Amino acid sequence: MNRILFILAFLALVSCTNEEKEAVDSTDDTEKKDDIPIVNGFGCEVNFNEEGYAIRVSKDNNLLFEVSEDIGKGSKQYLESESGSLTKVNISNILVRNILQYENTYYLLLDLKDYNITSYWGIRKLYVAENGKVNKITFNSDIFLPTVMNLWFENSIILFVPYSLYPEVTHYESRVYDNSLRLINKHCPRYAKPLDMTHCVNLEDNKIISFYDISDTSSPLRPLWSYIIELENKNFTINSWDASYSSNNTVLVIVNITYITGEKEVLNLEFDKETGELIK
Repeated sequence: MNRILFILAFLALVSCTNEEKEAVDSTDDTEKKDDIPIVNGFGCEVNFNEEGYAIRVSKDNNLLFEVSEDIGKGSKQYLESESGSLTKVNISNILVRNILQYENTYYLLLDLKDYNITSYWGIRKLYVAENGKVNKITFNSDIFLPTVMNLWFENSIILFVPYSLYPEVTHYESRVYDNSLRLINKHCPRYAKPLDMTHCVNLEDNKIISFYDISDTSSPLRPLWSYIIELENKNFTINSWDASYSSNNTVLVIVNITYITGEKEVLNLEFDKETGELIK
């Protein structure tokens, strides 16, 4: 029920949430020039009919890019399972999952669905528009059907599924792509803080700081090193945290905590990048 309410809400009003970017539903080819839906600050005009779809993305009334495909309303597409079997999808709806920008590069994630708009299942299309050229990837396997797209490090993105919303998901991948749609890693920690394209810090179990090299494509991805936050007063919660490199190429982690008494503290931790040794 929570999942249905969540999805119906963002079909009624396009806005952003912390967990998953909202989607725009286009089930007809009526042009809405005076009332174009807004996705993450971008105007998103979707025209969808029996011949195919065309999506025009704009900002401040300036057209940024356009994508189109000859996949018409009512056409049949297929999802492939890990075993190789095919499931038919009668394309009846198009959801715009998210639109992102990094300088002059734009990313667009679409979801082509059947009549069940609340279903997880659908064909995903990832487009990258840069310098007048558009490239794309089609995700049509149940191994990976992303619903969330966020910026990663500079001109790159991370795609994943929030599993709490979609319990039918059985493959737990979160993929990082660069602006050329080159796959960097498909097992990146979903909520990690990137330090550069291939290194990141993740906070796990609300107490473990882990440092990863995602150029390592082994599965499962294992941290290069980890550090357990141990405080005398163990009754605390972590409100927020961040990570970055220092000018000396060490790893800086700032953790904002609140004790059960209401007292707040900021932990400023510095680690040797190679060994994970705590410097201070």
